[in-house]
Amino acid sequence: MTRAASAASFVAARALASVLGAALSLGGCSSMERAFGGGSASSPVANKPPSLGFMSSTPRPNFDQDVASQLNPAAPNDPLVYLQEAAEEATKAKQSLAAATHWSSITRAQPENMEATYQLGRHLRLLGRNEEAERALRVGLRSSPQDPRFAQELGKTLAADGRPEEAVAILEQALAQGQDGPDLRSALGAAYDYAGRHEEARRHHERAMALAPHDAAVLNNAGLSQAMNGDLAGAEKTLRTALGAPDADTRVRQNLALVLSLQGDSAGAERLLRRDLPRADADRTLAFYRSLVDQPDAWGAIRRSN
Repeated sequence: MTRAASAASFVAARALASVLGAALSLGGCSSMERAFGGGSASSPVANKPPSLGFMSSTPRPNFDQDVASQLNPAAPNDPLVYLQEAAEEATKAKQSLAAATHWSSITRAQPENMEATYQLGRHLRLLGRNEEAERALRVGLRSSPQDPRFAQELGKTLAADGRPEEAVAILEQALAQGQDGPDLRSALGAAYDYAGRHEEARRHHERAMALAPHDAAVLNNAGLSQAMNGDLAGAEKTLRTALGAPDADTRVRQNLALVLSLQGDSAGAERLLRRDLPRADADRTLAFYRSLVDQPDAWGAIRRSN
């Protein structure tokens, strides 16, 4: 493998590790959430937030329903209705800390609520709280084995926790049970990539793109996979296609900037980065990108860092 290709493997793996560890989301949410690249490559792993401080699911004993009814006669009697609305609003706004707090309260009050269980597991994973996410998702998988979202989220959580082979096993089992679709295929491709099994990853990324040819996240993940395998020209083409999708976001641009930099197009990379990053962050990211070609033993480096 050439030094540039090795560098591509290194940084794409870092981007993959970043999102698997902090924001990898390939199913059951918006496409923008599902894109791999997790911000600046110079700081690939997001810091974990402080304790969620989950709310108690027990209604406040001094809640004055009569006063509430006078203020709003149509107000529901069940405080869980308000929690549900707050959870859904936080989920829609991609506020994972608030969403996890509200969904946790709902699952405590309604353990049989599988939608709340799924959302809790997903947002815990997005917050980097993989152990808690795994517990919630395994509960959901046992209770609703036919719901493909639990297997997909659990697979992503295991990969984020540095257990890509376990993730592959979970996702392959879901596929064998007839659960198929672009999200599952893209998640499976990502898990194979993270395990260093790029040929197997390629097959699933190609299938995901066939099923969802205009999905920015699916295209972006496939582009990163190509970069990890040393195909920088192919990665650039795929990422440019992703950038033209209506649901593309800043992470696609940053991944394309990475591939351009690795091909020697520093000016193109700089233009993309400066669209989204403050000057200091863009400067640091560009310096990091330029240093990648000098990275020896790229895969050894990424494995040691994780």
